[in-house]
Amino acid sequence: MQQNSRGADYYFIGIGGTAMGGTAVALQQMGNRVAGSDAGVYPPMSDYLAQSNIAFHTGFDAAHLTGNEKCVVVGNAIPRGNAELEEALNRRLPLVSLPQVIASEFIADRESIVVAGTHGKTTTSSLLAALFLNAGLEPGWLIGGVIPDLPASVQLGAGRFFICEGDEYDTAFFDKRSKFLQYRPTTAIINAIEFDHADIFPDFEAVKTTFRRFINLIPGNGSLLVHGEDPTAIELSEHAFCPVLTFGLGVQNDFHGSWLENGRARIDGPGGWHVTCSPRLIGDHNLCNLIVAAAVAHRHGIADSVIQTVLEQFQGPRRRLETTRLRRAVLVDDFAHHPTAIRLTLQTLRQHYPGYQLLACFEPRSNTLVRNVLQNELTAALALADVVGIGALHRRELYKPEERLDLDRLSSELEQRETATLQSDDNDVLIDFLLSRLEENAVIAVLSNGAFGGLLEQLKERLGPESV
Repeated sequence: MQQNSRGADYYFIGIGGTAMGGTAVALQQMGNRVAGSDAGVYPPMSDYLAQSNIAFHTGFDAAHLTGNEKCVVVGNAIPRGNAELEEALNRRLPLVSLPQVIASEFIADRESIVVAGTHGKTTTSSLLAALFLNAGLEPGWLIGGVIPDLPASVQLGAGRFFICEGDEYDTAFFDKRSKFLQYRPTTAIINAIEFDHADIFPDFEAVKTTFRRFINLIPGNGSLLVHGEDPTAIELSEHAFCPVLTFGLGVQNDFHGSWLENGRARIDGPGGWHVTCSPRLIGDHNLCNLIVAAAVAHRHGIADSVIQTVLEQFQGPRRRLETTRLRRAVLVDDFAHHPTAIRLTLQTLRQHYPGYQLLACFEPRSNTLVRNVLQNELTAALALADVVGIGALHRRELYKPEERLDLDRLSSELEQRETATLQSDDNDVLIDFLLSRLEENAVIAVLSNGAFGGLLEQLKERLGPESV
């Protein structure tokens, strides 16, 4: 879809992303005139924008800007040299980042609940949004994923709470601070803190520094909930000026939980409070997400009955252990951006499908995984599978040989650990390799934070129809 963008209040350069497009729609619903562009805008976002009557262009062109825009929102992936950005700069148009818009137009003086950490942000923030929504609190939220349990990824809301997925990635070309520093948390959640985003953080100490700054923003009458079994989160929380509560699986945590028989879970908190539920989510890492979401909901007065119902009905974000049962195997799609995420996914599948063969098809695509900074950790994670197929290294030409992930070494070390492995840039070759080793009861995990060249759909075609 392409419409005239003349007279837009907000013009989004990079409108096709989940957070950018969702924010654009929310602003339009608030009565603003919104337009934008991206290198490519694809379903479902293209349909979502069109249904909201938002004008957008495919491709960047200086002629798309009229000079009458009141504000140009610059996506954090937009670099200098972009034709529209250069035109906006030449015309002296006001430039803002997406986090600035969220902070000024959506959060303002509301109570801000921010979910941060290397893992679990999307699941926990969407859980919180569902909890507060079902409690009738009319929250707003910003979540960087597709959430079947919510009406949209971004919503203004009319209540006093705004829930943010707080990313530590940088804000825009003109603002290299982490996004979550814009969101002024009243209640903050920090799951694990690990080295990630190797394209913007030179080392782990730089990651810790940005989390220190985030913690330092929490007011004295706010609260910080940290994963009690993550040493870095605990270390940094010691300098908070607000009350700190811990969550995790161990009973030493203020809020803790455990799996019971038949997939049930129990979550316990201070003063004898507890709730039991039968969640759809699986795995210990998801139990931690459930624990902290329930803890925040309980602390904000949400009834136990609402907490139990939401935890049981919550489906989870798309591409987080998203499972399809096919005739020849169970196929799992997972947004794998870090070795720890891969390890947790494969461990969960081992536990949930005991006795099944486990195959993994991995695309080295995230800005951390394409580099060799976590090469050993990646090998150890993938070695949890019986068979591993490794796809093409994303944008290989951008990295020096001494910087990028060594695929030959990865394959060799996996073979040494008795994990059958093949690396190929050709998806057909990878699929043939996987299927040639497929046993009767098998799980295939597709691990990528991108499209993997359509490999998931190709596997669905080759593995036969869905089971009824």
